[in-house]
Order: sequence, then C-alpha cells, then structure tokens
Amino acid sequence: MTPLHSVLAAAEGGGGPGLLVLGMFGLVAAVAVFGWLRERQRRQQRDAYAAANGWEQLHPGRVTNELMSLLPTSSGSFRERVTWAARVPTEREGTLIVCDYSYKTRKSSGSSRSGSRSKTRTHRKAAAVHRSPASLPALELRRKGLFGSIVSALSSRTVEVESAAFNKRFLVLAKDQRSAIAILDARTQERLLELDPEDVQLKWGNIVVVDSSRRKGEDGAPQHVALAAVCEAVQEGVPDWVSHDVAEDAADPDWNVKEPDAV
Repeated sequence: MTPLHSVLAAAEGGGGPGLLVLGMFGLVAAVAVFGWLRERQRRQQRDAYAAANGWEQLHPGRVTNELMSLLPTSSGSFRERVTWAARVPTEREGTLIVCDYSYKTRKSSGSSRSGSRSKTRTHRKAAAVHRSPASLPALELRRKGLFGSIVSALSSRTVEVESAAFNKRFLVLAKDQRSAIAILDARTQERLLELDPEDVQLKWGNIVVVDSSRRKGEDGAPQHVALAAVCEAVQEGVPDWVSHDVAEDAADPDWNVKEPDAV
C-alpha cells in the first residue's frame, strides 16, 4: 500500500479531516525526503566516479561566473550558479570541464487583490564544456520540440544534413552552413543520435553540451561521461580547414536563441 492509499484509507475509516490533513503533510514530507535521498545517492556516485577516474574537482564558487557566461539558461532567469564542477583528463588540446548548474525562472500565475502572483521554478542541468584553443564556427544544436520546429521553419540559419533521422531529432542553427555540415559528418551524427544531448553549442571557441540533471548515466557512471563524450565527438568532427572569426559571431545580437519559459 502506497503512502497516499494509507492516507485515504485512514480518512475513510473514521479518522476525520484532521487525520487526512496530517496524512497529506506526511505524504509531502515523504516525497521530499525521497527526492533528497535520491539526489544524495546521485552525488555520492558522481563523486566516487570522479575520484576513481582522476577528475579534479573544482570549487563551484570560483568557476560560476566563467562557466555561466557560456551555459544556456531561459529568458528572465536569475540565481544562476554552478553547484559542482570537475576538470576531466583529455587527450585533445584544451580543457574539458563537467559541471552541474541551476537557475530559477518566474512564471505568472494570475492576479489577486494583493497584486499579481508568480511561481518560481528551479531548473537543474548537467553540462560539459570543452575550451578549445582553436577558432570554431558558431553553431547550435538542440533536440527538436514545438519551439524547434517553429524556428526551423522561420530561421534562415537552419541547417539540414543528409540524415533524415538526424534532421527529425535535432534543430541545427549556424551562420556558416558549409562549416556546420563539415563538422556534422556521418560519424558525428551517429554519435549525437546515440548520446542524444539536449543542447550543443559552439561559441567563442568553446563546445558546450547540456542535458537535464535528472537523466541517468549508463552502467552507474554519471551522465557527465556521456556529455564529455559528445564534446569529444564534436571536436573530432571539426576539419582542419574550418576557421572562423569568433569575435564576429560573438558580436551578433541575433545569434543566441533562447527557448521561452514553459507554459
């Protein structure tokens, strides 16, 4: 019998409204404790994996400003912060960092006599950031949804590759379409379909990969392993001839497309 069934059975058995209210408070507390325990277990598994594989843990407060300037958030977000970070050994040039981060958004929930009301939502994400010394063309790839389908139909920067499955799964935006198609070769497309990241961005010479922090990794490994693998796959797909003026892309005010808050 679930906690909810126990509460309802107690009320039907003559416990009265007071017992029902008490039971509902107990149910809410049980759900909160369960979520806390699950998150604690996830952190312990992540930290154990990091220690066993030579990841250098970084102080979140010292990297928040630098990483949050690269990590995608929602429109109107606030309280943006990195909650955990580690440097991952890599054979490629540059620095590979994995992290957890969070931010908050507000959504209007109507109005009352005392004024307008709003609900605050906390978003938790996991990410990998590869800081490459090479100049990379600006590119954004994200899982398609309603917003992605609208952008795909309206934007002049939409890029489509030969794979119908890839075009159906991901929205790709790029200023330099020739470079984007060269980076997203058949092997890179296959890896991206396999790893299925939520969002991949190449900007200011960095490769940024983001996914929901609630997604589980494979074989007990933290999901950061898969996100780091996406960075490696994209970096491997960059041909030697690809070169771009990163400063020009960074100054483009129309480049960073943000997804609107959920309704």
